[in-house]
Amino acid sequence: MLLQGRYSEASLTQSGIVEAIGLYKRAIDIDPSYGDAYARLANMYDFMSRYGWSVSVEGDRALALEMAERATRLDPDNPFAHWSLARILSRLDGSSESAARAITHLEHATALEPEYADAYAFLALLKIGDGQYDTSRNSIEKAFDLNPQPPSWYIRNRG
Repeated sequence: MLLQGRYSEASLTQSGIVEAIGLYKRAIDIDPSYGDAYARLANMYDFMSRYGWSVSVEGDRALALEMAERATRLDPDNPFAHWSLARILSRLDGSSESAARAITHLEHATALEPEYADAYAFLALLKIGDGQYDTSRNSIEKAFDLNPQPPSWYIRNRG
């Protein structure tokens, strides 16, 4: 289910995201302790709210946060779960508290997986927002070192 969901998710279309949600829910039905499925589901609800595909933007944001927090509780050693929670927290309410929590989760993700390029790239964005310019620069350079053919959002974060 998870791999099929990831395939659907990769389309970045409304129908693909809706299909991925169904697949991740089925994975959770099979194994209610599957942290990756909750982390993936969290991102799908976040996509739904961000891209205007939600029936209830606030409802999907709340579900995204709930699923991401559950993923980190179920699987505290899962770097992707921490990355997902950080991504959702960073977009939650613009508060410094949410940003600080997001940074903590990204730092934990990189401690768990020191070669997690996406975590370093996202950490760079949050650190620049926190005024930590040198740390931000180091994080984005580490991301590029680990992933020499990065997605476009790395380049935006470097800028």
